[in-house]
Amino acid sequence: MKLSILTVLVSMLSANAMANTFQHQSSADYGSINTDGYDVSTWNLNHKYYISPVDQNDSAPWAEAAFVGRASNVNATFIRSTVDTSFGEFSANGWGVGGEYMDSRHDFYAAANVSMANGSSANELTASAGFFVQKNWLVKADVFRTKDDDGETSSDYGISTKALMSVMNGDFLVLNAAWRQYEDADTNGIELGADYYVRPYLSFGVEYSDDTDSAESSYGVNSQYFVNSNLALRGSLTRIDFGDENETALQLGASYRF
Repeated sequence: MKLSILTVLVSMLSANAMANTFQHQSSADYGSINTDGYDVSTWNLNHKYYISPVDQNDSAPWAEAAFVGRASNVNATFIRSTVDTSFGEFSANGWGVGGEYMDSRHDFYAAANVSMANGSSANELTASAGFFVQKNWLVKADVFRTKDDDGETSSDYGISTKALMSVMNGDFLVLNAAWRQYEDADTNGIELGADYYVRPYLSFGVEYSDDTDSAESSYGVNSQYFVNSNLALRGSLTRIDFGDENETALQLGASYRF
């Protein structure tokens, strides 16, 4: 009888270990850069709530479980930025709320986000609408509407895509690309990224961005590692070129799912 009970308990624990799901994800990221003699640091806190539980297993990268499962979410973000200068230290807070809608029963996608800074009437609204042209390949149109403190508004437009594919030996590759037309500056920019998953829980990536009508560009490397099915650690180094000057930005972060 004791052996039977033990067998049942082991079976239950094994089933739970195989079927990892989560419905919340809390993230914290810290970024730092020195530019023009100013030390700029930023804390970014974010929480996502998924409308339905998200399955996480080795059939796809753990970091992309929500994308593969097409899980809708609502999210909130708090940002604190600090600038350390020779005149003293200055700080500002900001926040944002948003959400994503997608569903495995159809191929449509929509997202929206609004962000503001405390003590300011300026804000930015971002909206996207897209379509999954293949199971794990999303193409979408993006609109960015910005309002400054004086009430002046501008609208930028863009298109972006994200694709996840299986490669040799059960590894995975995620590709991202985006193009944006800036109304105020009458310029456009591109962003490219690739993340290679040598294991479902470990990735190494590269990224590149360029303002095609100016001398500003950046390129960087990043990595993310899931310590276990709940906790992920990540980091990135980005080189930013401003014409003849260049700076290096460091970012470290962690996420916890439950």
